[in-house]
Amino acid sequence: MRLILITSLATLSAAVITPGADKLVDDALDGCDALLVKQLRAERDAAYKARDDAVAAKDAAEATAQRLATDEAAKAAQEARSDCEAASVAALEKATAASTSALAACEASSAAELEKATAASAAALTACEASSAAELEKATAASAAALKQATDASAAATKDASAQHAAALKEATDRIEALAREKASLVDEHDRALAAKDEYYVAAHSGALAAKDEQHRAAVESVEELLNSKHEAVRASLERRLKDDTEALAKRHAEELARDAEEDAVELQEAVTAAIKSQNEKHAQVIEAELKRQESDFLVWHGDELRRRRPHNRLKKLVGSIRKGNAAKDQKTLSFRRTEEGAEPDVQVSQESPPSEPKKKGLFRRISKKSKE
Repeated sequence: MRLILITSLATLSAAVITPGADKLVDDALDGCDALLVKQLRAERDAAYKARDDAVAAKDAAEATAQRLATDEAAKAAQEARSDCEAASVAALEKATAASTSALAACEASSAAELEKATAASAAALTACEASSAAELEKATAASAAALKQATDASAAATKDASAQHAAALKEATDRIEALAREKASLVDEHDRALAAKDEYYVAAHSGALAAKDEQHRAAVESVEELLNSKHEAVRASLERRLKDDTEALAKRHAEELARDAEEDAVELQEAVTAAIKSQNEKHAQVIEAELKRQESDFLVWHGDELRRRRPHNRLKKLVGSIRKGNAAKDQKTLSFRRTEEGAEPDVQVSQESPPSEPKKKGLFRRISKKSKE
């Protein structure tokens, strides 16, 4: 808005002020409100700094939330994994111990019964050897029955031990499957907890950002209102100063124009005078050169003319003297040339002479007079 205001005022000044004064108006506009522009720039920088701080806090909160969520998820997953592995190992150890104990008991019972049967058969064999053949057969039958019984008992014990081992193994397998299901349920629960926590952090972060944005919007609106109010005051002040400066500059420009016009008139008069003087000098030099040339030519011509017209001039002088009444003494100069045979009749001279034509004064006569002077 500041740039728009300055541009419009500069345009107005360029349109109103006479040419050559717009630079002074621009300088006055640039220096009139330096303090106000500095304050407005400081407020604008503070608003931009608050916005940058809000953005930095937003980024830091997002990074912290992501780091905490990642750390908690990894910690919970590690704990659940450790618990599941410990439970699986304990169940496997229990099942192995149970199956081992059952197998050992079965083997111990079978060995005891086998030893008992062997001892009984040995005793019977000894008795048979000591007794007669009938007793030997009886003892052999009894030994065979005892051996069969021991074999059956050992088979039954082995079967029972196998059944117990299978039951213990099935129980351990079921326990492992239950632990796996529990682990899956724990993982699902952990994922749901992470999702809920993410939603909570996102909602909290969104609320914080909305609050920050609202604060920033309120700060920007307050700054804009302050700028608008100050712009109005600055506009009024600038318009008033522009009007005063325009009037002063117009008056000063008119004075400068009048002074320049007077100086131009004086310079023009001096230039015209100098040009006329120079031209007159040139014309005078040309005329003097022409006059000298014509005077030289006329003197040559006049000398030739005088030599050529010398007798004619004497006659003209005589005619003039006759017209003036001085013919008596002037005729004596010509009497020696006359003879009696060729004498002319006397000339009747009257006192009144006819009006003579005005003498023509030509260029050469004026030049000759000037040269004589």
